[in-house]
Amino acid sequence: MEIIFLPVFKKEIDELPERIRKMAEKKLKIFLKDPFEKSLKTHKLKGNLNWMCFFWINRDYRIGFEIVNKKTVRLYYARIHDKMYKK
Repeated sequence: MEIIFLPVFKKEIDELPERIRKMAEKKLKIFLKDPFEKSLKTHKLKGNLNWMCFFWINRDYRIGFEIVNKKTVRLYYARIHDKMYKK
């Protein structure tokens, strides 16, 4: 699988608290093997953001991504859940 890391994603992942960043790295490894692995709680949004999916880093943090095609995903955000819907 090819993963495109957008600049905003790289910036946000670097700004996460160290403990959360380490959790995100572990979750990304799982994501690479299977984007819909149960522990990630991957889900697609509805409404205006219906093109975007999210998976859990933990209860409070999410990673937002877009499925470009069967072999490519684009990572957009690594944020607190409440801020996920804000640009």
